[in-house]
Amino acid sequence: MPKIRFEYPARYRIKFQGRDFQNLTILNNLTLKLEGEGCIVVEGEMKDQAELLGVLNTLYDNHYSIVSVQFLEHEWN
Repeated sequence: MPKIRFEYPARYRIKFQGRDFQNLTILNNLTLKLEGEGCIVVEGEMKDQAELLGVLNTLYDNHYSIVSVQFLEHEWN
């Protein structure tokens, strides 16, 4: 497993459940798609883990249930 660096850009995939995701403006620069069982998947690059935390907090604040968070790839050598 690659070492994940706190302060560098990386791509993440977040899977969550909820009713309507169109009001989540913080997710505009990320790819959204519907998946089976009422799940929504958001995927894209985040500039650091502070931005990742901001996305997760937005989902929490809007009462979405987070199913999983997956590290996909990094942008450093």
